[in-house]
Amino acid sequence: MPERELGPAAAEDDQQTLPIIKEDQNYVPIAQTISGRNDAILIPTFYSGRTAGIYKQQVDYNRPHHSPASVAITATGTMWRPGCWAAVADMFAYTQSQDINCWFNEIRDARTTIPYTSLGAMIDHACMQAHDRGFEYVFVVQTDILPRKDLLLHLLKYELPIMVPIIIDPDSHRAVGGPPHEPNSGLKPMRWVPFPAMLIKTTVFNCCDDFFGAQPTEDMTWERFWHYGHRPWMDTDQVLEMASHATRYGNLTYDEQHEWLRSVDERRRQTPDRSGPLDGSGKEYMYPVVDGEVYMPWRSPTNANGTVTAEELEKEAVTIEV
Repeated sequence: MPERELGPAAAEDDQQTLPIIKEDQNYVPIAQTISGRNDAILIPTFYSGRTAGIYKQQVDYNRPHHSPASVAITATGTMWRPGCWAAVADMFAYTQSQDINCWFNEIRDARTTIPYTSLGAMIDHACMQAHDRGFEYVFVVQTDILPRKDLLLHLLKYELPIMVPIIIDPDSHRAVGGPPHEPNSGLKPMRWVPFPAMLIKTTVFNCCDDFFGAQPTEDMTWERFWHYGHRPWMDTDQVLEMASHATRYGNLTYDEQHEWLRSVDERRRQTPDRSGPLDGSGKEYMYPVVDGEVYMPWRSPTNANGTVTAEELEKEAVTIEV
């Protein structure tokens, strides 16, 4: 059984044992020895080599987490624009395939208030769920984004409390957020950023749990984060494509606002569009559910008659559809 030292080489007359993680044949840590006579023992256990590797990488500067880099992908609502469910589902499936502990769920619009007035509360609820379920991060996404499948992994690599990709406004062709930056200009500290895709470390909410629902604007929301010592960071190398233009509600007339709200209310009452990619691919990953089909790329492809055999089910990942 190989052992790897994580500290500098000890002097021959040094009686203390340096931190050592014992590993099995797959290099998964199974125990850690004490580093001094009065130290407490930590015995971490991981269920994938990737997670164990992340723990080892961070052990010198991070506090231990039982599932490092674990993330809950949570969509605020079910009003998926065409192709957006498929893009987020592909990102989820790809993240899972990289041995990252990852869940994917939606926060349903209760439809008891005017459309979008509960968006902040829905985001807060998503963050609370991720925190309660023991994830290290929550990735809050809106239902009109078209992310590349590796977007989440790129954002996770920074290990920062709040990370977002860059979004380019299709009308002005400028980055949304302040201050504005050019794409592919590296990692940037921000005063404020839009909400379509936010990767947040769940420990951020130990100081406050209503960042989003208590503030009426994006700028005021991020000023509340600043009050508690946090700011968003933007990875300008990761450009996030949007399936719809931003609706500047304050620029609409009173009649235009009501017409827009009526159209949104009608759309949020329809069966969600959870179909496959826009290019027509992925039909083998479509599974029948109530009122339609759902694209599930993390599952085995269906056979000719649209069902899954017992042998195929045995090979399924541990993802469970509820």
